Amino acid sequence: MVDYHTLFGGLASNFGNQVPAYIVAGLTAINLIWGYFFLPESLQPEHRVTQIKLADLNPIKQMGNVFQMPLVRWLILVGFFYALPFALLQSNGVVLFKDSLGWNAAAISLLFTLVGAIDIIMQGILAGKLLPIFGEVKLTIAGLIGIVGSFVLLGMIALMPTPVLAFASFALFAVSSGLLEPALNGLVSRATSPDKQGVVQGSNQSVHAVANILGPILGGMIYAQFGHATPYLLAAGIAGLAIVITSLALPSLRVHNAETSSASSHA
Repeated sequence: MVDYHTLFGGLASNFGNQVPAYIVAGLTAINLIWGYFFLPESLQPEHRVTQIKLADLNPIKQMGNVFQMPLVRWLILVGFFYALPFALLQSNGVVLFKDSLGWNAAAISLLFTLVGAIDIIMQGILAGKLLPIFGEVKLTIAGLIGIVGSFVLLGMIALMPTPVLAFASFALFAVSSGLLEPALNGLVSRATSPDKQGVVQGSNQSVHAVANILGPILGGMIYAQFGHATPYLLAAGIAGLAIVITSLALPSLRVHNAETSSASSHA
């Protein structure tokens, strides 16, 4: 999710285009040191792997094993079809606002900051209150529907350049992703056995990384060749595919949720 790193990056760029990269490198080093020396292990001892073989380090093999889990496979695909248009937005949104609205880096970073503020409210406060009421499946679908709408609004900026559409589209995206991300992550986690959590979550992040590679390439080519609105309308269609996949997975999700609830009540 877009967060305050965009604001800090925009401000830091005023001191030189290389400054944000140096800041990121320093923060990454601090994160590495903190994780290695101070972060506690979350996996219980009985679920930890006692021996790692060289073949187990093959990411393709691990991904293949994960995609053999039917329910997890569906959910990871949903995540991919959310992450791909999101990556397109992150890379292409700045160009759209510059070309259509004439905004500079500082103005664009403030817009992304709005998204970060809404995201904090959604994921930090409201999502935790809404999940017990509506459930993860409904919030996932509602979030995806909102994301489709936000990309349609983004596409309209190229046709009707106005800051109102920019703020409306980003606000809707922030609210929708704030519903979607905790709900979808919860579904993935609950669909995975304790001893497979690390493999599944790692594969999920790898799929998102693939989306982060493809999104900018796809968005840039389409933006240049087919018009400024086209990438965002395509992104709306891709997010729509995530809704279709979620709908196809509904029967399996309901069965799994029922089995999980039954097991918890007998525990």
